[in-house]
Amino acid sequence: MNETVTLKIAARELVEFTLRSGDLRRRNGGFSSALEGMIGHRKVQKSRGDNYQAEVTVRHVHDYGDFSLEIGGRIDGVFQGDQVTIEEIKTTRLPFDEIAQQAIELHLAQGKLYAWMYAREHKLESLWVQLTYFNVDNHETKISRYPFSMEELDAFFKRVITIYLAWAKQVLAWQQARDASLKQLTFPFPEFRAGQRRFSVEVFRSIEAKRRLFVQAPTGIGKTIGALFPALKARADGAYDKLFFLTAKTMGAELATGALNAMRQKGLKLKSIFLTAKSKVCFNDPCDPETCEYTLGYYDRIRDAIEALFTRDHLDRAGIEEVAREFRVCPFELSLDCATWCDLVVCDYNYVFDPGVYLRRFFGEEKSKHVLLVDEAHNLVDRARDMYTATLDKATILAVKRFLPKGSEAGKRLGQINRWFLAVRKEMDGERVDRDPPKKLLPGLHRFCAACEEDFAMGVESDAALLAFYFDARRFIRTAEFYDDRFRTIYRVAKKDVEVKIYNLDPSQLLDDTLKKCPAAVFFSATLTPFDYYARLLGGNPKSGLLRLGSPFPREHLGVFVADRVATTYRKRDTSKGAVSALIATLAAGRRGNYLVYFPSYAYLEAVYHVFHAAYPNTDTLVQQRRMDDAQRANFLSHFDRANEQTRVGFAVMGGAFGEGIDLVGDRLIGAVVVGVGLPQLCLERDLIRAHFSASGEDGFSYAYQYPGMNRVLQTAGRVIRGERDRGVVCLIDERFAQHRYRELFPDEWQPHFIDGPERLSTELKYFWGESETNNPGS
Repeated sequence: MNETVTLKIAARELVEFTLRSGDLRRRNGGFSSALEGMIGHRKVQKSRGDNYQAEVTVRHVHDYGDFSLEIGGRIDGVFQGDQVTIEEIKTTRLPFDEIAQQAIELHLAQGKLYAWMYAREHKLESLWVQLTYFNVDNHETKISRYPFSMEELDAFFKRVITIYLAWAKQVLAWQQARDASLKQLTFPFPEFRAGQRRFSVEVFRSIEAKRRLFVQAPTGIGKTIGALFPALKARADGAYDKLFFLTAKTMGAELATGALNAMRQKGLKLKSIFLTAKSKVCFNDPCDPETCEYTLGYYDRIRDAIEALFTRDHLDRAGIEEVAREFRVCPFELSLDCATWCDLVVCDYNYVFDPGVYLRRFFGEEKSKHVLLVDEAHNLVDRARDMYTATLDKATILAVKRFLPKGSEAGKRLGQINRWFLAVRKEMDGERVDRDPPKKLLPGLHRFCAACEEDFAMGVESDAALLAFYFDARRFIRTAEFYDDRFRTIYRVAKKDVEVKIYNLDPSQLLDDTLKKCPAAVFFSATLTPFDYYARLLGGNPKSGLLRLGSPFPREHLGVFVADRVATTYRKRDTSKGAVSALIATLAAGRRGNYLVYFPSYAYLEAVYHVFHAAYPNTDTLVQQRRMDDAQRANFLSHFDRANEQTRVGFAVMGGAFGEGIDLVGDRLIGAVVVGVGLPQLCLERDLIRAHFSASGEDGFSYAYQYPGMNRVLQTAGRVIRGERDRGVVCLIDERFAQHRYRELFPDEWQPHFIDGPERLSTELKYFWGESETNNPGS
């Protein structure tokens, strides 16, 4: 080998991988949140004297012949003087005597590894390690000091590194094979689609230039492979360490898996993993780590489970569950531990952006070397708002309180929280909005969580309702930590119940805070119109790249018809049912095939369906039901088969399971009807968004209502043309589509025909399908 390969690992990761043992406890475990920890660390550091240096970076590189191992980290603080002391600070909510010995030993080991690196660098014969525990509630500290000679630290390091080296050699061999395959990798298909090459080139350049890129690329251009291929080629140049493919839909993950399989057939060697939500893979319901056989002794068995999975290139849910059962380890935690050595992680947005569940092992530090590919990025705006929003209500508190034994500390704290809600109920009725967080509620929530954590540590029985409220309370506390002028507190009182919500109006700054930790991020979707809106809310900056690609398909393959004489506003829906029904029937009569009709709500859907079914009883119809599970959704889509011998019309809702993320190629779908402009339902939250952006000089109505609504319209219309041979029709029904503010958001490739009713539509359809048949006799 001509040049030495360097493997990098953080000191904390090295200690945890080699020395952690025993049970998997609840992830919080009595220790503070990231923000509280940062504040606590700074408070302790500021209290030290002049001979103290905070945040000291250490690094050690050791040559093992065929590779080098680089260990790095940052010491919380170093006391200088005759006797050097390395300080490791940990923040907690637990009473100091209840901190598990297992945790203390691991913290001390981390301090010892820092001490070893610092002593080598400064040629010290001995030094001390100081563990400082800081209680974020009462600001008390507990300090323990341990003296070590260099001989003792050398022996400690040798023990740690011996355990790790066997694993490191496996990782090294894999990385060498991976890097060789990446350098030789070619595009897995005979040629790029129209626009796809330009897309791929911009993705590659953005990753190399370490910037953010926003791409609007139409359906059918091949965005998934168009993003993954150049991103992996950039990895061959060492542009980053790990790639995250983020998606909001299962379909997005499946497309990513398909793209990877295509590249693997061309010789790609890559370790990838698909992270499944904990609620879906947990072997027990409810999930209780204190009693679960898969968490008790987890760290004693985890390395064997990881070794078993390392032989596989792609880790999916089935494979992870299989190995988790074999080695009796938690499948969700196993997937997270495997993600540390996988090259590509396919997961939901929340694993990167949600402050409650984001992967701290990858995004907990100020900087990382991980690149993000954000699929269907238009979904992230509202998803991000949800991530930074938290709600509590009085009814849940009372239900949980009944479970707790009388006299319990958690029960007492819950009673105090309930009294706060009672006070709110006495003060008001209806809805109220405040610009400040509910400061008097937060101390009670802190005390409740601390009491629960004490019970968890002592093995006190807990049920699903208590656990759910505990996590809701923790989320509420975390959300309050981000509170600024981009948040509002909403109080709702209805009869005996009280709800309090910390609501996020603008997630852009919080998304930007996460994006700053990553060298590059690519956001792509078929609908990022208008660019300014999405770049503004998704953390774009002046250096961000913007790329808009036109449709690769002939314009004449899609017929767009706008029925702008029908009013579908809420007050006029009852009188418009017949007109909408007639237009649906006319579109479906234009040519035999499958059609989907999209409505702004279930109520409107059901009202029009009853009229349609009564007027056209012989038409084969399907109706999307409320709260369909995965099997029911799959069954609905299975009816849209190209082998259908008669026309079939499906009734669905915009923004739902069938509004985006479905791929009905060819004759599986030849037409869609979109009823309404897709505006979100009028509500207090949307009005607050409108007011917030209007106050900052933006078009508040567009930000709160129009742009999200038109995104739904464009997504549903995009279900029709999925491939270069597809032909189909879209009918937009609403008088507002004639307004300039809506027409300017139409895709450039649309050639809309405005119609005044069913007769005109029928004429236009005869021309469209006739021309289509004439120009494409093989269709």
